[in-house]
Amino acid sequence: MRSAGTLRLGLLMFSGDFGGMEKVVLSLAAALPRSGCEVVLFVVEESRAGEDRLARLRLPLQAFAGSGSKAKLCTLTTSSRWSGALRDQLRRHFAAEKIDLVHCHCYKSAFYLARMHGAAPPFVVTLHGLFLSRSPGSLFILYAYYCGLLRADAIICCSQYLFSHLLTPALRRKARLIHNGLAESETVHVRAEARRRLLARWGLGEDDFLVAGVGRLAPEKNFSLFVDIARALAGSRARLLVIGAGAEEEMLRERAAGLDNIVFAGFVSDIELLYAGVDLFLMTSNVEGISMALLEAMRAGLPVVATAVGGNTTILTSGENGLLFAKGDVDGGAEAVRQMMTQPGLCARLGAAARRRWREEFSIGQQVTRQIALYQTVLNERRR
Repeated sequence: MRSAGTLRLGLLMFSGDFGGMEKVVLSLAAALPRSGCEVVLFVVEESRAGEDRLARLRLPLQAFAGSGSKAKLCTLTTSSRWSGALRDQLRRHFAAEKIDLVHCHCYKSAFYLARMHGAAPPFVVTLHGLFLSRSPGSLFILYAYYCGLLRADAIICCSQYLFSHLLTPALRRKARLIHNGLAESETVHVRAEARRRLLARWGLGEDDFLVAGVGRLAPEKNFSLFVDIARALAGSRARLLVIGAGAEEEMLRERAAGLDNIVFAGFVSDIELLYAGVDLFLMTSNVEGISMALLEAMRAGLPVVATAVGGNTTILTSGENGLLFAKGDVDGGAEAVRQMMTQPGLCARLGAAARRRWREEFSIGQQVTRQIALYQTVLNERRR
């Protein structure tokens, strides 16, 4: 039975794959009930993504459903970007579940709330990244993106970089900066055993220096730079692991032709085993908000080399808890990896500092506290 005064919250996302946004939402769905909220997680599966990608989404959703979390999971399906029938279905679900406020986690979820007009509950939307395309084929997405932001009661930006890209005073006035957070891992892997399993899985050698890049193989993640850094490191003991799948995989494999120091590992379900067993985390993105993959690496105590873009510069201070290099700079990225590979003491120091940085500034507890305060502010303003 619902307690008087208890916030009943809906988390809403549309998704056809599993990535950083999905990790954020599942982390919140697990953590918010521990702070007294009643949570219903609404996931709209986008069937246009195809079964292979949907399988990667369903695996963590199934794990979440069996985790004992007090959050309720409600899954729906759509085959189109916009459906009036789905809008009405969502509205009925919100009413039946007595949802006080909806927290949207993508442009589509915010657009659907906006199109409910007066029948929508109060809603906030988190910006996990930027929509930068201005091509003719993207006009609907651009319209939906801004329609959702304009109608939202509040906007959460997970990095100062995203906040700075809100173009109008009206949007900036209702925006709040709240960093993504990450809970402590419930699984502890012994490094020696984790490393042994990874070496066996990919046929690597005991003396190899394992460098992992984790993310969707999409243009904004710039794995082309990752491949080029692998080429620059050819002949060394560095072995670079591409962890993820996506539209650019075929192009990247062609780009890496002839290299024997790079492994395309695909989607890895036991990601914590990976972080426990590799030597370095390398991020080559062109843009980032607050990357969950980066926070996961820091939580594991991994030393980090990353491009100095977006939220990476909020999280990392070069030389203090990681090494940063310029976007697109092959030589700079390769040199940073070489520094880590040849200086074990530097690796150890930066890895330990990265974990401290995660624990002190990017824990899930801090994120949840700030977001609940914002939810209450929105509801109080609506009651006036």
